[in-house]
Amino acid sequence: MRHAALLLLVAAGCSSEPDNFTAVDPDDARMNEAMTGARASLDDFRAALRSPPAGAEAFTLKKGFPIGGDPEALEHIWVNDVRIEGDNFVGTLGNEPVGDVGFAFQDTVT
Repeated sequence: MRHAALLLLVAAGCSSEPDNFTAVDPDDARMNEAMTGARASLDDFRAALRSPPAGAEAFTLKKGFPIGGDPEALEHIWVNDVRIEGDNFVGTLGNEPVGDVGFAFQDTVT
């Protein structure tokens, strides 16, 4: 069975980055290819959420959040326990943001 996963780019730099943070140039070809592939698998991800395969207990994805309200500066953060509500993915923030994204660890995000 294919597992759908959403992996997105970490595109924001910080002066004091923690060990679990990686700044990636927005023009990084490998990362952009991974993002394109992840977006292409969203229908598979939605299908798995609606009808989880045997043994699946939780779903996780990465989402870009604007830093300081700047839509060009994104911090991509893990969202845990993802579920579908209407047309939206909903889950809880899986780690403490490095930048000012308006959310904190374990906040519910859509």
